[in-house]
Amino acid sequence: MSQFNTTELDFDKIKANLIDYFKRSGGPFTDYDFSGSGLDHIMDILAYNTHYNAVNAHMAMNESFLDSAQVRGNVVSRAKLLGYTPKSVTAPSASIKLVLSSKQGASNSTLTLPQGTQFTTSIDSTTYSFETAEITVAQKDESQETFTFNNLIIKQGTTRVENYTIDNSYDQRFVINAQNADTSTLKVEVFPTIAAVNGTQQAYNKFTEFPNVDGTSKIYFVDENADGNFEIRFGNNLFGARPAASGLVRLTYLVSEGPLTNGASLFNFTDGQSGLEYESGSAIVTTTAKAAGGNQVEDINSIKYNAPLSFISQERAVTSDDYKSIIMKSFSGLDNVAAWGGETEPIPQFGKVYISAKPTAAPYLTTLQKAEILSLLESKKMVGITPVIVDPEYTYIYFEVFFKYDPSGTSTSLGGLISTIKQTLINYNQSKLNNFDGVYRHSNLLASIDAANPAILNNIARVYAYKLVNITASSLDTAQVDFGFTIDGKIDQSESMIATSSIIIGGKEAILADKHIPGDSEKRQIYAYQIDSNGRVVIINANVGYLYPNTGLVDLSDLQNDVNESLRVEVRPAADDIISQRKKILQIDVERTNIQGDIDNISIAGSSGLASYTTVSRD
Repeated sequence: MSQFNTTELDFDKIKANLIDYFKRSGGPFTDYDFSGSGLDHIMDILAYNTHYNAVNAHMAMNESFLDSAQVRGNVVSRAKLLGYTPKSVTAPSASIKLVLSSKQGASNSTLTLPQGTQFTTSIDSTTYSFETAEITVAQKDESQETFTFNNLIIKQGTTRVENYTIDNSYDQRFVINAQNADTSTLKVEVFPTIAAVNGTQQAYNKFTEFPNVDGTSKIYFVDENADGNFEIRFGNNLFGARPAASGLVRLTYLVSEGPLTNGASLFNFTDGQSGLEYESGSAIVTTTAKAAGGNQVEDINSIKYNAPLSFISQERAVTSDDYKSIIMKSFSGLDNVAAWGGETEPIPQFGKVYISAKPTAAPYLTTLQKAEILSLLESKKMVGITPVIVDPEYTYIYFEVFFKYDPSGTSTSLGGLISTIKQTLINYNQSKLNNFDGVYRHSNLLASIDAANPAILNNIARVYAYKLVNITASSLDTAQVDFGFTIDGKIDQSESMIATSSIIIGGKEAILADKHIPGDSEKRQIYAYQIDSNGRVVIINANVGYLYPNTGLVDLSDLQNDVNESLRVEVRPAADDIISQRKKILQIDVERTNIQGDIDNISIAGSSGLASYTTVSRD
């Protein structure tokens, strides 16, 4: 007897299998014409039912595993089994200096700035609130009659307070009714009765690790529920203390707009706040660190990536991957983290682990963010190991792109094709680069450009790279530019291997270049020159440093310039593929890229177009 084909999931194929079964040889419907018949509608119903069941079973299996789950609630649930809680919205933090004048006739020698003291900033005509993160006290400057608050930390958002009555249920949940709540600012207080809410509360701390936790420990647990809200749970008197019934739980937290105010640098003190003895209108606010670190709630892909790493590290920093997972789990607003042992440095640094982090909304971490990371690692690192945070090094890639196209194969103009290629570069940068351990694969990019539009027949791209380095004035600078790849050219060539932006030396603009050192097969001499009024090259410093083409190191140990400035150093890589390691990050500079298109004569004229067909050289 014929059997059903149970491997098909497509509706039409399921229906065809059903009909084939009924029309099998020797069956009662062998010569039956199903088309347009009533029995054909029954086949539709059976096929639909089978199809729905198959899709439901397929979805159920996918949603049962962290790697394949697509619904956020299921991803969060799977991550919870690994002890991982997704990161909430993170409020941007800024550091400011606040000076307030003493109120006339006031005798107070100190001024206390309460937690929640408000400031405002404006971005694109929208006003956002910032608040102080903690209570701060300043001494009065008697000579100036002022109170100065240095390094005052303010966070974007508005404080919200929610009160809940404790009932007799075994596993009562206390929901934070704001999906943009920053749980890192959450304060949980338990009062013995609803009436006693003044000075009788007990503060509960977030559970972080198992040691020294018993039935009396004042801890709480945070989870994300199926609705996307965070909720608070307490212990059961075996693992964490359970608050008594008829008491009151108070949740205090910051509701933030996340990354919208990253980069804010102008803040205004809100006058008229109660309890402050100062002269109204006298506030002077100076920004010492722009707002940074704001981020949206952790997305699904990030949860899938971080949850297994967090489970493996078990909240201890031993291997370099442990440092990476702990930082990624504890801090929002980071695209990626790299960590490596000091013993792998060119000059080994035993007892150190180096960490580099790439923020989402800025190229570098702020001083405040670095301090927070080091403070977190202090209780998790091994004894004798010193974490060191270093800034990422960005290597920018740009191109000369030449492509041939068939104008009859598209309605898009040449300008439209160029815009399409630019978008392809942007997409490649976002998906393949712009992170630690990125690899620029030249053939992949060329294939992406060819596939960007059917009219594009072929292309070539010349690869260039540059780095930016800050140089200091009035002293011999020890700046180094390490490309980390071999630079194109021969050690004894007459042309310079590097090109630079201009800098000020002796009051005039100067440019750096390099030349061959007779008898030296390892390095080339870097010098500084100017172009005089007659267009002649005038060397003003014959010994600025050395270029090591094989390693890509540009050593500017003898550079002496007039002002603090940023120097751009450009090179041509010897290989079209480029890798990044440790703290190095590759990025494509689309604006600096030159794209040119040419009509493919063969595509429009056939073999007769060969006579006028031109190719582009690699160099």
